[in-house]
Amino acid sequence: MYGYNSTDWDKTIINSNTNALVTMNSNHNDVHDGKGYTLTNVDEDLDINEYLNLTITTPNNGESTHLFFSGECTTSAHIELWESFVNTTVGTPINAYNRNRNSTNTHKVLLYDGQTGDGTGTLLWEYHIGADRKVGGDTSDNEGWILNANTVYLLLIRGGADNGKASVIANFFEE
Repeated sequence: MYGYNSTDWDKTIINSNTNALVTMNSNHNDVHDGKGYTLTNVDEDLDINEYLNLTITTPNNGESTHLFFSGECTTSAHIELWESFVNTTVGTPINAYNRNRNSTNTHKVLLYDGQTGDGTGTLLWEYHIGADRKVGGDTSDNEGWILNANTVYLLLIRGGADNGKASVIANFFEE
């Protein structure tokens, strides 16, 4: 059995144990192609009305940025995703790692921790989580966003109580 990948005919792969056709979704394929990246951002002591934030600036290079994220906190918290966020202070650059450790590709998205803004932008998504809960699951395909080019996004967790441990996991693909 053969399959066509738009340029070549290749043998399809059949699992020898189950005789099932072996396939992978497009995001997993992007990881193999060196186009998938991941990062984590953690705050070990997120207090009430403090923020763990991640600012994402997409490039204007003709590629699409696909974002999948999850967040969790040991205390109650509020998670928000903002588009066209206006920065007033520059935060600390964060590096994301290529999920194909054999690839030399680097991401073009700019990532910062700790930026602050003037409160303007468009609130795209928000969710309140209770103590010891998370949102976004395993950053699955069902929860993804295709981001606009040349746009600043803010992903934040706002603490709902003192002494919380909070984290954000972001996976993104550039293609």
